[in-house]
Amino acid sequence: MYNLEKQVTVSFTYSKTTHESAEHGDFSDVGFYLPGGWEYSTRDDETMADIKKNPGDYEVTDELESILDTCRNLGIAECSSSEVHSGCWFSSHPETTDWATGEDRTLSVHVQGELSEDINFLNWFSGQLRN
Repeated sequence: MYNLEKQVTVSFTYSKTTHESAEHGDFSDVGFYLPGGWEYSTRDDETMADIKKNPGDYEVTDELESILDTCRNLGIAECSSSEVHSGCWFSSHPETTDWATGEDRTLSVHVQGELSEDINFLNWFSGQLRN
């Protein structure tokens, strides 16, 4: 068990797919997602310049319990790989966000720092997301 009051840093990202982008094997948009619904596209040159200049602005540091609650509220539960490993991330199932274009959005959380390499923590975190 990990201390739920421990401060953890994560980044939330999104990827969007339309029928057209899927035909080309690509996303229609990708970027950082900040809880509250703010999306920052990494396909925008100005945003990319700011991300490089101020990367911490696109990360969230909070108590582990709050991070887990946010992930659960966003539907994030699936590991990026069939087995948890260092550097893996956790994602939601695609959700249709624009029926007119058929756009689907997937949200993901990426654990930052030392914990991103701690397999025991990542396995525990994965289990907590599914509870």
